[in-house]
Amino acid sequence: MKKAISPCIGEYDGGDITCIGDSDSDNEDDSRPCSWRKKCKVFKQYMKDTNTEAVDYLEAGKDEDGNYYANARDGYEAFRAFCDDLVEKSKKKKKKRKIKKTKLKVDNRLKGPTVAAKTAAALALAARSKERKAVLFKMFMEFRRSLTEHLEDIEFASPGKAVLPGQFFIINRSEASSYLSLYCKSSRGRDMPIACFMMKTHSLSFNVKIPVEVDSLEKELSKVTFDRLSPVLVKGSGRFKSIIKKAKKVELALIAESIANLVDSGNIELSS
Repeated sequence: MKKAISPCIGEYDGGDITCIGDSDSDNEDDSRPCSWRKKCKVFKQYMKDTNTEAVDYLEAGKDEDGNYYANARDGYEAFRAFCDDLVEKSKKKKKKRKIKKTKLKVDNRLKGPTVAAKTAAALALAARSKERKAVLFKMFMEFRRSLTEHLEDIEFASPGKAVLPGQFFIINRSEASSYLSLYCKSSRGRDMPIACFMMKTHSLSFNVKIPVEVDSLEKELSKVTFDRLSPVLVKGSGRFKSIIKKAKKVELALIAESIANLVDSGNIELSS
């Protein structure tokens, strides 16, 4: 088997099933997480810490068949060893933080009331977060209803049942990871990305990612809609190309209408 680096290395996204796999999929390839995800996550953090970019380490592009590729400037084995070393260093840092946290807990037990106060504050914060997530989930369901109005032939898969070709389905990770993703099952059985909604509980809004380039959005959307949504580029070669930040009810309604138009125009593919 040819040794290959994931072409989107350094763009790890906990809300993208391309990275974490789709646990609800019956397709073994779709359900399997990317084998580079741990390396990708720490490499992304390393670039952030060192103010570097993927191009400093990799040469990326498309082959004759239109498939993305990434070649390490220092060679595959050297780059893999470099990423493995970053993973090990990350594990050691987490272990040190865990030991330090344990020591703090022991010290706090001696103070009595401080522990109780912190516990109460943590419970209150968790309850507030849960309430805000419930509000955001209602907003998402309103978006779904709006999308259904704009795409009359849309059909959502029934919860707990296998997703059939042509059906839309929701991946709900709102409780554990604060995101919801919308996909469509293609005729070939592929999970085609429609949008990913990252919950922002502090501002009661979403950061919404869609699989269309910003330039294409500017061409397809009206100037009023484009300016209101103000999409920006998502770096890398992942499946989501642009992101709309701090979207609330008005913006979500515009996003639903825009997605319907992008599906009709073929900018969002459902059948590949």
